Amino acid sequence: MKKIFICLSLILACMPAAVFAADQLNIVSMPLSIRAGSSILSDSIVVHAETAPGTFDPDCNAPCAFYCTQSYTARFSLDGSAWTDTNRIDASLVNGEAIIYFRDTKSGSPAIIVKSAGLAEALQVQSVSPEAFTLSASYISFGPYRVPADGVTACNAVVTVCDTYGNPIPGLDITLSTSRGNSDVISPSATLTSDAAGRGVFGIVSDHMDVNTVTITASCEGQLITRGINTDGAIGIWHFDQDVLDFSGKGNNGTITSGSTPYG
Repeated sequence: MKKIFICLSLILACMPAAVFAADQLNIVSMPLSIRAGSSILSDSIVVHAETAPGTFDPDCNAPCAFYCTQSYTARFSLDGSAWTDTNRIDASLVNGEAIIYFRDTKSGSPAIIVKSAGLAEALQVQSVSPEAFTLSASYISFGPYRVPADGVTACNAVVTVCDTYGNPIPGLDITLSTSRGNSDVISPSATLTSDAAGRGVFGIVSDHMDVNTVTITASCEGQLITRGINTDGAIGIWHFDQDVLDFSGKGNNGTITSGSTPYG
């Protein structure tokens, strides 16, 4: 008997593996916690292109841009030496990754946003704390300028302590005194701790009748603050260099509107 062998050829079709292109950006470095200061270099901020489940895509090469619209003093750098003069920078995703550096002279919680066409943007909030107390940037605002010596009507003295960039510093002890000593009563206490706005708010009353001018001084960190601002008739005090907050203690904070914004 003859045996017949039938060879069946199996043709295996190799299907190409599915390729999932990146569809989102993700800031994978930890949020920064840095001091305010133009000479302070932060750790790098690292951004990855990822697929929706959060998988890194090393094949993504595309332009991207970083923004910090909450702070017009924010600055970026690609290499840590050359810095932008605005609060945005153009960069590139190379093999799925972009690295930049960040610094700011304004304290607060600025949010960094990174965008790239076709990818969902990423946002991360950073922390910038004030520098050390600086005498030349700190001051006393006071008013009314004239008060009756009735032991009731108060002259309000607001001491604002700041760093060299004008950032208010909370948590510092401020001591207020007058040139007439015990003839004047300072309330609620002659020493206060600066609040979140860097202020110590004092009231000064006296029943000691005297036409003489009273000199108000304050001390903080062992230094005398003598720079004074008379707030009589002033609606508010705005610095404009960092923001439009009212530093007079009257709470008349401004609002930056479209067309007048200092943001780049």
